[in-house]
Amino acid sequence: MIKNRELHYQAPQTIKKFQEDRMKETLIYVAEHSPFYKRMFIEYNINISEINTIEDLQLFQQLLSRIYNRIIMIFFVLIHC
Repeated sequence: MIKNRELHYQAPQTIKKFQEDRMKETLIYVAEHSPFYKRMFIEYNINISEINTIEDLQLFQQLLSRIYNRIIMIFFVLIHC
């Protein structure tokens, strides 16, 4: 693995590969250790094994949009009770 201080001097495709590898590690970690993300991945049918590139993160835009809309709806109901 490339150390962060060495990464600055690498080719763009090497940097992207490093970022995507770290992204995969992070997704696996949160899927295994975070009840919140585990629930969100199941609820929104997100299979982290299908997320391999930075471009694949567009799946999260849909997820975040749904979560945001749900929060707004809950807030709206709460303030009008």
